[in-house]
Amino acid sequence: MKIGVITFWNSKDNYGQLLQAWALQQWLKQNGHSPYIIRYIPTTHKSKKTYKYFLKVIAKTILIYPLFCKYINSKRDKKLKVLVANNEIKNQKRKFDDFRKDNLSFSPHTYYSLKELQNNPPLADVYITGSDQVWAQLLNNENNRAYCLYFGEQNIKRISYAPSFSMFQYPTRLQNQLSNNLTRFNAISVREKSGVEICRTVGYDAALVCDPTLLLTQKDYLKLISPKSDEKKYIYIYSLNIQKAEDIRWTELSKLSKTSNLDVKVTTASGYVPFQELFGNEVEYDYATIQQWLANIQNAELVVTPSFHGIVFSILLHTPFIYVPLFGNFQKGNNRVTDLLEILHLNDRILDQNKTYTQIINKAINWDDVEKRLLRMKQNSELFLQTELV
Repeated sequence: MKIGVITFWNSKDNYGQLLQAWALQQWLKQNGHSPYIIRYIPTTHKSKKTYKYFLKVIAKTILIYPLFCKYINSKRDKKLKVLVANNEIKNQKRKFDDFRKDNLSFSPHTYYSLKELQNNPPLADVYITGSDQVWAQLLNNENNRAYCLYFGEQNIKRISYAPSFSMFQYPTRLQNQLSNNLTRFNAISVREKSGVEICRTVGYDAALVCDPTLLLTQKDYLKLISPKSDEKKYIYIYSLNIQKAEDIRWTELSKLSKTSNLDVKVTTASGYVPFQELFGNEVEYDYATIQQWLANIQNAELVVTPSFHGIVFSILLHTPFIYVPLFGNFQKGNNRVTDLLEILHLNDRILDQNKTYTQIINKAINWDDVEKRLLRMKQNSELFLQTELV
């Protein structure tokens, strides 16, 4: 069948985003289908300002307070612009565009809004939305309804595969909208238990399935991996959504690297915030290609990351890892990882206040047991897709 997939695909530096899109496409091809990614790049949509917003602006203006804020914000914005410009140069080394060109199939047309999708819908027998955090894009933005497949002929089958809400509860004010949008689906699956509960809250049963990257085997990824370039032993940090070095207890980790005689290699990426080089000059920063990133994980003595896909590929490539949970405004994304680690009985790889790095790495991972649990996850997820893609 011809399958149009709408997902995130155009990042310049997020390895997991690109690999989840590739993995789902690979699995669909392996199972006899003709998938392609719908080139959807929604333009920024600013929500309408309410009367309360304008009253707030007027009040702050009267109090003179914004003059100071404007000065502070202008300095912050200038720093951000410099950071983004420097990151653009570094991103060229990752060669994501080359990977997309060589490894992914796309729709011939690029869409910039839901209206464009509705006026000229991509041709397909089936539409799939997911994976990644496509359902974290709230429905108060009209363009985000595209991720609920609100386009195309009514008779086209619509399936969600492993989208993430990246939240524990959908905003109450938008639950009716979510319920109305989900009526278009023939089958719904999500990636986390919290997603199952969100769907249940608005009146729908959803299957719990694994991320598309887990549909493939280690052998599938070994075909992508670049050859090992050196014999140095190192700790690999995949730095995503980290705003300062101590977010991963860098002082402790740095001491561990020295006592273990291990170098430290760091690949940074943007998520909720633009990436930064946070760990000083004592580490090696590697703006790796997709192939090199996988090799970095495979060849590391230890992977340290707050990234869901950083953990996924450590597991797939049997590399010891430590998950560093996010906190504050970003902690809503932790359940993506903790749900997976709970299923695989790997909760002891989570760095918390009661554990040190040394305590975690001293406990070996039973990879045979992990593989058995992974296989069950994969089989259940494949059954969902095989049942619906008929």
